Amino acid sequence: PRVHDYIELDSSLEIALSAIFPPVLSGITGLWFGIGMLVVLGGFRAFWIRLDDRARLKAHLEFLPFLGIPALYAAVCLVSLAYALAWEMNALHLTGAILPLFILLCGSGSMLGYATFTRLASHAPRPCKQNAIGMIALSMAGALLWPITWTLTRPGGSRRSWRLFLASALAGTLAFGYWIVVGNLFNPWFTVYSYLKAAMVKITAVMAAGIQIMILEEFRSARPRRASGSEKRWIAIAAILPLGFLPFALLEQYREIKVAVLQFNEFSMVDATYARALSDVVGLDAWVRLGQAPRPQQGDGPWPLPWALEKTGPSLLPKDFNIVVIVVDALRGDVFRSAGYHRNLTPFLDRWTRGEVISFRRAYSQGGGTFAAFPFLVAGRSRFTLYGPNLHHENLYFKLAQAEGIHKVMVVKDFGPRAIFPPDFPVIELGRARPGADRRSVPADEVFGWVQDAIAALGKTERFLAFLHLMDVHNDLWKKVDALDFGDSPRDLYDNNVSYVDRAFSRFVAWLKHHGIYHRTVIVFTADHGEQFWEHGASLHGHTVYEEEIRIPLILLAHGIGARVEDIPVVAADMVPTIVELAGYAVHPPHNDPRMGISLVPLLLGQSRSRYLQRDVVGRASFKHRYFLYRNWQWKFVYAAEFDLLQLFDTVSDPGERRNLLQEEPEMAAALEWELFGYLARVEGRSYRALLDNLSPQPDDRGVRIKAAGG
Repeated sequence: PRVHDYIELDSSLEIALSAIFPPVLSGITGLWFGIGMLVVLGGFRAFWIRLDDRARLKAHLEFLPFLGIPALYAAVCLVSLAYALAWEMNALHLTGAILPLFILLCGSGSMLGYATFTRLASHAPRPCKQNAIGMIALSMAGALLWPITWTLTRPGGSRRSWRLFLASALAGTLAFGYWIVVGNLFNPWFTVYSYLKAAMVKITAVMAAGIQIMILEEFRSARPRRASGSEKRWIAIAAILPLGFLPFALLEQYREIKVAVLQFNEFSMVDATYARALSDVVGLDAWVRLGQAPRPQQGDGPWPLPWALEKTGPSLLPKDFNIVVIVVDALRGDVFRSAGYHRNLTPFLDRWTRGEVISFRRAYSQGGGTFAAFPFLVAGRSRFTLYGPNLHHENLYFKLAQAEGIHKVMVVKDFGPRAIFPPDFPVIELGRARPGADRRSVPADEVFGWVQDAIAALGKTERFLAFLHLMDVHNDLWKKVDALDFGDSPRDLYDNNVSYVDRAFSRFVAWLKHHGIYHRTVIVFTADHGEQFWEHGASLHGHTVYEEEIRIPLILLAHGIGARVEDIPVVAADMVPTIVELAGYAVHPPHNDPRMGISLVPLLLGQSRSRYLQRDVVGRASFKHRYFLYRNWQWKFVYAAEFDLLQLFDTVSDPGERRNLLQEEPEMAAALEWELFGYLARVEGRSYRALLDNLSPQPDDRGVRIKAAGG
């Protein structure tokens, strides 16, 4: 699809540039791949000349070029992959697999290439044999098309067979490249697949270029080569390398085009990663401006541990209340009929929100993806860290349970967020052990059945905290029979599972009421994040902070607080400080930062509304260093640190976030950048270099906010 399908550009010039830049960037990085191949072969040639007349040693080392070229390509692919996916590789403990994978790729690639070369060497005409690049490219293509290679290079084959092989190798290479580009080889939203796919395209392009050189050698008469030709070639290579950075540097002059090209074109994204890594090596990173990776500063941060709860007033909640937190992974906030969705997927939840609970119609997650969302969700605030083994230190739900004497804590086995509770705490893990190969998510009815059994096994006076993470609408979608059936497309399966969750939850609520538990149970029904269905050129979640990924449902059942639908925007991080205050506690150090979770009790009691409307909120994505700052629920500033991409949206007039207003609102963009970067420096401990011209910044008492025109 065109870039314009996902984002609006301002002029015909920008539309033209968005079409011109991707092939230019791709051509440059493809040329760099070829230059790398020339450098490797040039090094082997120099080594070969030094061997002079040692024929026996040369015979044993003939395979070295076929080891060096796979090593070059494997190193580029794996290093760039590690460069772009450092967090994922560290989190999944895959860093140690890089070296074995490198050895495997080098070994298998060199053996296949050398075996094919020995087959071709006995059939290639003399002028072709002298072209090292062409022979290596032809060997790589021949390995890819081994049956054809074997057939057309049989002993005694004619010159016609050789030429037919050349034509077949070129056609096969081009067909393979076309399949990589337009075929359904990989899901483009998994970044690792994008890098593999793009690297394969680059290697295929180099192969095709080498084969074309061989074809030219075959059909032209031999010409004497000048002695100075090699020197001129290396001079040209030395000039091309720095000049190749120029288009990447020019992107900074067209910031909206830069976003369009590097975010909505997976090949350009990979090209930029190659350019960024290479510019860091040669010291051009300040000029090219393709991302920042500042190291976090050491220190305790703005909120030193340990936190404490202090009883400061009477509880507004039922006596001896229980807590049930239901987090439906990847549930969008717009799938409810009450939110305007065209399908009636949630009749129970819609009915429940009208009569018994407080439903926040416009609620947000501050984390795009589970890993970024959970620190906000359970702590009420985050240092922009990700879900990990130390999160239990900041879990306010657990601290409230401890303060209230609630000792029975339940999570779902395998799929539950176990790390939000101390590892030595006797958590009740719901469910049974599953076979290692069975990674299908547990259906909601089964989860609710487990928690019902666990509650029934408690003593009558025992209180509980149940934290239930439901995976039905996560990307591992499978059709549920007890739900509405719309078809088999990804969105149809998603809606089927939303319908199923609604029905399963209605049965759980009915069970709580039947057993007399409902009236003294606080229930939070929410999601950790939303889900994308190609609104901005991608599916799934965890990589962006657009509305479809951070807009979530948020429902609170707190008996004694009037039920209603609330239109004031809130964040999921507001929930736990709200419940803490409703229970009569105060948090020390206090939750007094409106960018993070704050108590909604004044809003629920009708005492204040303006504080919640005039509010700046921050957040980040899980799998990339992408941040957002939301000012007064209208102006949304997005910063992608991996490529220094900036976006500014007016979500009131542009709820689909298609029009980037950097050019139209430069003062607002500069002010929000200043505030976001200052806040990241204070809370996350990373100091990002400002990209926009800030106009007379005026810090407030916290030293990070800016008074900007229109802000």
